[in-house]
Amino acid sequence: MSPEDVVRTILDADATGRALDIAKLAHPDFCADLKQRQVFSLKAQSGSDAVLGPSALEGRSIDEARALLRGTLRAVFDVASIEELKAIDSVSFVERVLAALYWSLPPRAGRGELLGVVRRGEEEVHGVIEQRGSAPGAVAGFPAKYPKVVVMTLRKTEEGWRSLLNGGLAITAHHGIPFGARGITERQGPIIEQRGGTGLDRCSTDEYLRRAAAYRGPSSPDLSEP
Repeated sequence: MSPEDVVRTILDADATGRALDIAKLAHPDFCADLKQRQVFSLKAQSGSDAVLGPSALEGRSIDEARALLRGTLRAVFDVASIEELKAIDSVSFVERVLAALYWSLPPRAGRGELLGVVRRGEEEVHGVIEQRGSAPGAVAGFPAKYPKVVVMTLRKTEEGWRSLLNGGLAITAHHGIPFGARGITERQGPIIEQRGGTGLDRCSTDEYLRRAAAYRGPSSPDLSEP
């Protein structure tokens, strides 16, 4: 696929939140970096990091933090522990993060439009994308008042051109999942929490899994119970 084809395929998938199609075209460096930062964040904020200890608990008790960790691991990644999370291949990991980020978005008015590609060399290009109805904050029937122009960087790999997912999507892919955003506290029961201004609505665990699975596509592993 040409760089233009890769960007357009990603934009098409972004318009409907097809996480797997985007994850397949993510650059390996992006996948590895996102996974490393997500694992570190979850360990640190749950008091599981050997160096930081309880310093990043943000006022929570160890029990509360571990309950949130278990909820996030189960609801977003369908695993039971940090070690199981580390064992997920990078593409599947990115797919699960993207699916969780997409499901909370409102319907959008359209997709980003590729205006052109700027080549920085033989190994790297930048796709220039105009966002109107697909801009963050735009919803169906109320496109952004002013268009937003962003850049998506692609680098060549042995498998072809792959994206760093650093711009052009309706989500901010490189931030990963906020700790506890979809956690399940033992005290509150099976409720997906809203924390830290993430904009997530409160819903049952089963409802979250249903929504997330819908974004992952028929060829993706199911998030629901076997």
